[in-house]
Amino acid sequence: MIYKCSLCEFVFERRGETIQCPNCGKYSVSEAKPEEQEQFRELQEKSK
Repeated sequence: MIYKCSLCEFVFERRGETIQCPNCGKYSVSEAKPEEQEQFRELQEKSK
């Protein structure tokens, strides 16, 4: 699942659910919007 922190706007992928942002450590994480998920996947492909 792809998540986004509402405070630092960090987008990341995790298996299963998470409540804490690995970037800033805050507990303001929710599932990323479909367009944010697509952008994340495109960036992942480009970095390979």
